Amino acid sequence: MNDMEPRKSSSPWKWVLLGCGLALVAAIGIIAALGYGTYRWGKSMEATMKDPVAREAEVLKVLGCANLPEGYYAVTAISIPFIMDMAVLSDQPPTTGGRPGRMGERGLIFMRIIAMGKQEKELEDYFEGRSQDAEPLRRSGIHIDSSEVLKRGVLESKGTNPRLRYLVQRGSLSQSGRRSQGLITIILPACPSKSKRTMLIWAGPDPTSGGSLDQALISGTVADEDAIAGMVGQFRLCEQ
Repeated sequence: MNDMEPRKSSSPWKWVLLGCGLALVAAIGIIAALGYGTYRWGKSMEATMKDPVAREAEVLKVLGCANLPEGYYAVTAISIPFIMDMAVLSDQPPTTGGRPGRMGERGLIFMRIIAMGKQEKELEDYFEGRSQDAEPLRRSGIHIDSSEVLKRGVLESKGTNPRLRYLVQRGSLSQSGRRSQGLITIILPACPSKSKRTMLIWAGPDPTSGGSLDQALISGTVADEDAIAGMVGQFRLCEQ
């Protein structure tokens, strides 16, 4: 062969196809790893939820406290890194097999979830009374059927508690197949983070069964400002 004869250059498409092939292999590997990780996470969570001791430990971790509120039991806890932390409490103890109890008369749902612009606006509209659509709550698996809004209020920051806005309504609350009927208080702490939103939903019995709810009857219920402050004061409301 003549040393001066120019070599044939490789087609650039070979390198494009090779790069695409490597990217495809990498993508398949990532998807497989994520799928396996999700499977393991699901199995681990399933095992934890069957164990009342482990279940309570996970709920306490989400709430950021050492002990559960008096008279409440751990129902479930869900933590998805960077996306959501949720804990559910009920006044009903676990079954003899260790499974969570039903919703009961009193229940509490704690959520810290990634903030999304449109949904935040919808939640604000619902909370402030500009809309009756509870779709932002339904997206989180929480269904509230409200028959009457009883009061709205603000608790200024006190101690470790940030400023709290709250909305009290009469109706029913269902979550994961569990339902309670009575008073429902939605609490929005004013946390400094703009990337996450914390919300608590506290359900309890209606002392009047639909009648007029005056201040004397509010005392000690989920509509009582002192009770609200005392309940949420036990938790770590905002991300550290």
